[in-house]
Amino acid sequence: MRQCISAMLNAHPGDDSHMYLGVPVVASRPVHFTKLVDKVHAKLNSWSAKMLSQAGKVTLLKTVIEPMVLYGAVGGTMPESIVSALNKKVRGFFWENNGKKRMHLVNWSTITKPKLEGGLGLRDMAVINRAAAMKILWKLASNEFDNQPWIKILKAKYMARKSLWLSSTGPSCTKLWRAVMAMRGVLRDNVRWQLGSGDKCHVFGEPWHHFWQHFKPLNGQQRGMMVHDLIDSATGTWLTGRLTDCLGFYGALYIATQFPSPATNMHRPDRLVFLPAQNGAFTFKRAVNLLSATTPQLNEHERNTLKTIWYNQALMPRVKLFLWKLFHNSIPTIGTYASKMKSTQVPCQLCDSGVDDGVHALFKCSSARAFWLASPLGVHSDALPDDPRQLLQAVVGALHGSDFSSFANHVWALWKHRCAVLYGGKVFKVESGLSMARGFSFLSFLTGNFKITSTVRDALGHVSLEPTDAGLKCWIDGSYDNSGDGGWAFLIQQNQTLVMFGTGFGSVSSPFQAELQALHLAMRAMARGMLQDCVIYSDCQVLCRLLNGENIFDAVPWQCFFQVQDVIQEFKASCYTCGFINREANMEAHFLANYARRNRVVSQGTSYSDLPVL
Repeated sequence: MRQCISAMLNAHPGDDSHMYLGVPVVASRPVHFTKLVDKVHAKLNSWSAKMLSQAGKVTLLKTVIEPMVLYGAVGGTMPESIVSALNKKVRGFFWENNGKKRMHLVNWSTITKPKLEGGLGLRDMAVINRAAAMKILWKLASNEFDNQPWIKILKAKYMARKSLWLSSTGPSCTKLWRAVMAMRGVLRDNVRWQLGSGDKCHVFGEPWHHFWQHFKPLNGQQRGMMVHDLIDSATGTWLTGRLTDCLGFYGALYIATQFPSPATNMHRPDRLVFLPAQNGAFTFKRAVNLLSATTPQLNEHERNTLKTIWYNQALMPRVKLFLWKLFHNSIPTIGTYASKMKSTQVPCQLCDSGVDDGVHALFKCSSARAFWLASPLGVHSDALPDDPRQLLQAVVGALHGSDFSSFANHVWALWKHRCAVLYGGKVFKVESGLSMARGFSFLSFLTGNFKITSTVRDALGHVSLEPTDAGLKCWIDGSYDNSGDGGWAFLIQQNQTLVMFGTGFGSVSSPFQAELQALHLAMRAMARGMLQDCVIYSDCQVLCRLLNGENIFDAVPWQCFFQVQDVIQEFKASCYTCGFINREANMEAHFLANYARRNRVVSQGTSYSDLPVL
C-alpha cells in the first residue's frame, strides 16, 4: 500500500524516524523524541560552562528550553519517560553550580508553581505535554479547523458516530488519541458554546448549557440534530414542540428560560468559549495556567509579601530570587544543608553561636546586627521574628517603595560580603558591606530598573572615602573583557553632592589601559569645568604609585608605555593629587564603567538622569 501511494505521488516513502521541520512525523515511542532530548541536553551543557546566576537560568529556561520542548511536542504528546528525563535535566541545570551537582533546597513541585503561590513560574514538562494535548482537543472541539486534513482524518476515524464529548477510547486507539481524550474532562468543564446561528452545535453531546450531560437522544434522528433545528427561522423563536420532544418538559422550560431570544445572535456563527479567558479565546499559555493551578496554600499576607518582591522594578532579578530563597528558608548555609539532610544543628561560622540558617546569618549573627545598625535603615534585627516568612511580612509592612528596595539590596550585599569572608579569606568590615550595598543600588539604577529619586541620589552621595567629606573628589575606574572591549567612567563630587560624571568605551589592550582612559577622560572634564585642587581616587595600585612619583614603569604594559608618560605629565601640570582605594570603596565608578562597556555608552552630565538607560 505504501509503495502504491509513493508511486502515485512520485514521493519517496519515509520511515518511523522521518522528521518534518524538526518534528517527528510518527511520534509514539520514546525513541522518536531522542533528538529533542539531545538538543535540550546540548543546550543546557553549553550554558553550564558559563557563570550564570540562578535568576539568569530561570530566564533561559523560560525563553529557550520551554518553547523548544513545546515545539517538539507539536507532532504528538511525549511519553512519560521523555517527560521525566527532561524534568530531571532542567532540575539539575537549575541547581548546579559550574557543572557541579548541588542539593535541591526547594521541591520542584514548589518551583513550578506561579510566583504568587511561592514558585518561580517555571513550567513542568508534564504540564506542557498535557497542554499540547489540550490544544489538539480544542481544535477538534471548536470546529474552526475542520478544513485541515488531519482534523478531518481524526474526526472520520474517532468521531464518525459520536460527539467528541461522548466518544470513547478503544484498544485500537493510538497513544495520541488516548492522550487527547485524557484531557477531555478538563476542557469540558472549562468551555461552553456561545450560541449564534446554531448550525455548528449539536443538541446532544455538546456543552451549550449546564445540564447537557443529562440529556440523551431517543433515536438516531435526534443524534445528529443541531440547535439550529430547534429554532423557527421565520420568527426566531424556539420550536416549543420539537424542543419538548428532545429535552422533555422541564428541559424545554430550562432552555427557554436561559435563552429567551435565540434570534438575537442568529446572524453570527456559533463560537466555543474558553471560560478561564475573559475574551473566551483559547491559548497555550492559558491552558498551562489552567493545568498549573493548584489549591492556594499561602495566606493573603504571604502572597502580598511575594507580590512586593516580584513586582518591585527597583530590584535586580538575582536579588528577588535571593529573597525568594529566604522566604522558603533555603539560603544555602551549612546549617540549611544539615537540616535538609536531617543532621545535627550546625552553629554559625562567624559568631559560633545560634543555628547557621538564613535568618541567623542575615539578621541574628553579631556581625549582621552590627551591619544593620550601621545601615541607613537602622534596623534592629534582634527584634525581627525568627521565622523567615514572618520576618519578610514584618519588613514589607514597615518599609515601602525605595526603603524596601534599599533593604533588599542590603540583604544581598550582606550575604555576598559574608561569603567573601567565609570562603574568600576576607575580613568582615561593616563599611565594606555598606559600600557594596550602595553599589548594588547604583547598579539597579543603571540597568533601568528604577527611577532615580532624591533619596537614591542622597544615598549615592553619602560615599565617604576620607575622614572629611569636604573638598572636590573624583573616582575613576576602567572595565575590560577578554575580547578587547573596554569601558571607563569617572564621578566627581563636592561636599557629598554630585558635580559631574562621564563614561566612554573603546578597544583597549589591558585593564590598565582602561584605567588610563578613565583618568584622561576625568582630567579633560575637570579642565573644561576649571575644577582645581581635586583628589583623584583609583583602585589601580600601579597607576596610583606612578602618579605619586614612583619609578615602576617596568610594571606598565608595553602597549601603554608612551600613553602613561603623557598622562603623568598632564597630571602633574594640573596639580592634582592621587589616592589609592580598594574596589569595595569604588563600587559606583566600577559599576558605571561596566555599564559603559556592556552597553557602549558615551555620556557626560551633572545628574544621573542624563545617563541613557538602554
